[in-house]
This record gives sequence, C-alpha cells and structure tokens, in this order.
Amino acid sequence: AEFHQMTWAALNGDFKKAKEYYEHALTLKSDEKKEYHSYSYYIGFLSRSGEYLKAEEYIRKLERLSEEAIDMLRTGYQSEAMTSKLVFYLAIGDYQSYAKAAEDQYNYLSKTQGAKLACDPYTGSRYITTAFAKEMLKDYAAAEKLWKSSDSANKLWLACMKEQFPNLKQYPLSTLPVFLIKRGKKSQLAQ
Repeated sequence: AEFHQMTWAALNGDFKKAKEYYEHALTLKSDEKKEYHSYSYYIGFLSRSGEYLKAEEYIRKLERLSEEAIDMLRTGYQSEAMTSKLVFYLAIGDYQSYAKAAEDQYNYLSKTQGAKLACDPYTGSRYITTAFAKEMLKDYAAAEKLWKSSDSANKLWLACMKEQFPNLKQYPLSTLPVFLIKRGKKSQLAQ
C-alpha cells in the first residue's frame, strides 16, 4: 500500500507527499542484509527532485548491500545500484558517466542473465543507452551508428525469439527513424 501511495503521489506531482510516503516506507524495513528492500524508486525520486547527495548516499548503500547481503539478495541489489546510477547520471546531465554506467550494466547483465537465455535481450539496450548518451554529448555521427546497431540487434534478437516461439506476433522495433527525424534527416528514411 505504501508503494502505491508514494508512486501515485509522485505521478500526480505531489512531491512533498511522495517524499513523506517514501521516507515512511523506509522506517518499515527490517534487516536489509537478510530481507530484500528496494531503494531504486526512492533513488529515482531523489535524483529527479534534485536531492543528489542523498541519491548518491543510497546508491552507495545498494553497492554495499550487493557485497554484504546474503547471497540470494546480492544480484538484486547490484542490479538496482546499476539502474539507479543510470537514472542519477541522466538527472544530473552527466552523459559521460551515464554511458559508462550503461556499459557496466550491459556487461553485468550479459554475464549474469544473458548467458542463461537462448536469446540475449541486452545487446539492443546497450546500444540504445550509449546512443542516447552520444546524442546528448552532441556526437551525432557516433549516435547515428549506435542507433543503427540498436535496430540491427533488435532484429537479430527478434529472429532468435521467433525461432524459439514460432507463433510470436512481435515486429522489429526501429529507433533510427526517430533520431533521423530529430536531426532533420527525414529524407533519408525509406518510404
């Protein structure tokens, strides 16, 4: 109930109320090294509302928990720390660190999760996050190549998925056209 209240308050722009709910929820926790407690929504809230030092403090806490918690909780805390870093760096406009955090997240997820899957879904997201960072850094040539790579990776992933699930009714997701339109290159798009 607490989670839904704080999410609803944040989505409706009542940040004061959302903060109260988040902070109240934090008082309800027990031993986070033995029971999982999610902090990523709160860190995202702090990052987007300008409380950067507090957001960093909670990111460090997640990183500590990823080393100190019982084994079955460590991966969850590590994943949350990585996702929270992406949100944080995006919020403060540090696109170099955002790109590095995206790369770290991709490597971690590919190693821990992607290796277990017949069709690795993480390659496409790696290109998307890096392309976005390059775009924000105004390195448009690199961004365009990465958006193309993202589209190619998505097509390969989808082909793999259709082999696994022949009745799959999903189509390739193309992100390059959005980039080209934003860059005034609409004429380069195929009909």
